[in-house]
Amino acid sequence: MIHYRPLAFITFFAVILMATPLTAQEDTQNTEDLRIQFIEVEGSQRVEAETVRSYMILRPGMTADPVLLDQSLKSMFASGLFADVTIRRERGGLVVTVVENPIINRVIFEGNDKLDDDALYEESSLRPRQVYTRSKIQNDVEKFVELYRRSGRFSAKVEPKVIQLPQNRVDVVLRLRRGKPPAFAQSISLAMKGLMMTVCVKKCRHRSHAGGASCPLMTNMTRIVLPMIATYYAGSI
Repeated sequence: MIHYRPLAFITFFAVILMATPLTAQEDTQNTEDLRIQFIEVEGSQRVEAETVRSYMILRPGMTADPVLLDQSLKSMFASGLFADVTIRRERGGLVVTVVENPIINRVIFEGNDKLDDDALYEESSLRPRQVYTRSKIQNDVEKFVELYRRSGRFSAKVEPKVIQLPQNRVDVVLRLRRGKPPAFAQSISLAMKGLMMTVCVKKCRHRSHAGGASCPLMTNMTRIVLPMIATYYAGSI
């Protein structure tokens, strides 16, 4: 026969009831500890602190959820205003440290003798007094290489250079390099020289020095025609 002890059962039940509110209280306390009391901004120069906060998903009073922290970082980088962003927990709040992207002072084109500078400027996403970003300069380099290829310079390269200036400003230099003439261009030049020598031997009135260095026809063709060929192929790369 099983004997029940009412007093022991009641005591056990009371302990269970008392334990339950304590667990809930602990959870509430943990949630309160994760709540954001403030958001402080460091490192901003041109951009106002309130503007920095506006790009964040998190707000004071919200819980510092890791997913929302990651989304806030992505949102701030997507603005194009910042080169670097870090967020850390401190004193019950968040401290956001930013490094602003510089402002463009000038955009300079060097080595450009095929296309008009104004035409390149119109195609460029880089503008004076606008924010400089790496993505902008990468897009412009790809765009300019394609423009040069369309104009016949298939081996052209565009080399960007960023010159740091005081007050977080930069000059952006885009330099065109033509590259080396392709091998087929050199072969054509040699073939043309051989053809000119053949024509010289047949047509030159001075049979004694036909095709030689003193041949007037060969001299004129070498002085005029070959440079034209070289110039053509130099301008097409």
